[in-house]
Order: sequence, then C-alpha cells, then structure tokens
Amino acid sequence: MVGKYIYGIIGETEVRRFDFRGVGDAEVYTIPYQKLAAIVSDTDLQEIDPTRKNVLAHTTVQDSLLKEYDLPPMGFGMIAKSEN
Repeated sequence: MVGKYIYGIIGETEVRRFDFRGVGDAEVYTIPYQKLAAIVSDTDLQEIDPTRKNVLAHTTVQDSLLKEYDLPPMGFGMIAKSEN
C-alpha cells in the first residue's frame, strides 16, 4: 500500500512536481482539490521514524515551499492512507 506523506496545504489548482526531495528521498508533488492542494510524497511506511534525516527532509520541503507559497504546515509524520 502506498500512503501519502503530507507536508502542508497551499493555494494551487494544478498538479505540480517539485525539484526538491522529501522524506525517504521521495518526489514531492501536489494533489489539487478545487483551489487548494496538498503537498505530498509517496511512502510505503505507516509511521515515519523521527530520525535527524527524516525531520530534516520534512523541514527542508516546508522551507522550500515557504519561498513561493503561504503554507499552513502539517506536523512531522502525517500520513494519509490514500490520495482521497
């Protein structure tokens, strides 16, 4: 099962892929819904260990997004079971 690791929500209406990597070195992209989009990456894990590497990846994604968007961030370790 592939879950979605969630970094935050932005104002975006299109699917967008980013050039920075997320937790587990996974691709970071949007899942749009109406005028908002979740910023996510795919994960096979049900729980993310709060290692220095994982926390740094989470923070780096959020910091990168803040350069372009207003970002209500998600806390570390938020995983949805599906895109829905």
